[in-house]
Amino acid sequence: MTKHITTIAIFLFSFLNIFAQTGNENSWKILPKYKGWVNDFENILTDEQEKTLDSLLAAYEKRTTTEIAVISIPSNATDKDNFNNLVLQIANTWGVGKKVKNNGVLIGISKGLRMIRISNGLGIEKILTDSQTKEIVDQTFIPNFKKGDFYEGTVQGIQEIIKMLDQGPKSDFINLKEFTVFQYIELLKIDKENPNGFNILTIGLQAPVNWVTKKDIDSLITLIGSNEPAKCVMQVISSYLPQGDSSTIGGQVMDIIEAFIDTKSYPTVLTSCAKTDEKRIEKIKQWWIEQKK
Repeated sequence: MTKHITTIAIFLFSFLNIFAQTGNENSWKILPKYKGWVNDFENILTDEQEKTLDSLLAAYEKRTTTEIAVISIPSNATDKDNFNNLVLQIANTWGVGKKVKNNGVLIGISKGLRMIRISNGLGIEKILTDSQTKEIVDQTFIPNFKKGDFYEGTVQGIQEIIKMLDQGPKSDFINLKEFTVFQYIELLKIDKENPNGFNILTIGLQAPVNWVTKKDIDSLITLIGSNEPAKCVMQVISSYLPQGDSSTIGGQVMDIIEAFIDTKSYPTVLTSCAKTDEKRIEKIKQWWIEQKK
C-alpha cells in the first residue's frame, strides 16, 4: 500500500433492530496499523471469513496491481459526522493503491454507526464511477447487511467491484471532421445495451470552423431541452477525465451552439459532462430570437 489521493462515494444504510451509538468518547486519536487487506476492528467477521476475504483481495492485487482493502470501524472510534473523514484519512494514511496509478479502493464499514463509505482512488474513478459504486452498495452490500450477513454482503460487493474493474472503461475516439454535427449528436447517445457503462467520447481534433452553420441552428435549438442521457466528452490532449457521472444531449448541444456563438472551435473545453440547464436554454433562445430579427 502506498499513499495516494482518493475521491469518495458515501452511503448510509439502515439495519433492522440495530441502534447506532453516536458518542465518540473513545475516538481513535491514533489510527490503527493495517494487518492485511481485511482489518476487522469491529469483529463483524469470523477469523475464517477474514482469511477468505484477505486471500481474495491478495490474489486480485497480484493479478492486477489494484489494491482493495476493507476496514470495519467500531462506533466508539468516531461518530456519524466524522465517519466519512475518518475513512478518507485512513485511506490516505494507509496508502491504499499504488502511488503512480492511484488504483486503490477502501471499503469502510461500521455496523454500530450503520454506515458504509467506499473511497476510490483517482485511477479507479476512470473505470468505476460514483453512480456505479452506489449501485453496487444499494444492490449488493446493503441488502445483505440488513439481514445481518456482513460477510456475504462484503464478499458479494467486492466481487461486483472486481467485475466492473475488469470490464474497464468504455471510451470511443473520433475526429470531428469526419462527422456532421448531427452524426456527432447520434454518437453522443448512450448505448442502450450498456446504460451504466463509463461512457466517454474522446475527441481527437477540434471541429473545423465551418462545422456548424447558421442553417443548422434551427434544428439544434430543438434539442437543447433534451434530458436524454449522453456521453461525456473529452479532448485527447486532456490529462483529466470528465468530472461527473452523466451528461445530457441538451447539455452537449448547448456546448455546440455556444461555441458557434463565440466563433470558437468545438469543443471549447478539455472535458465536459454538460447537462440541460434552464438558464443556458433561455440565454440561447434569446440570442436566436435576436439573430432572426
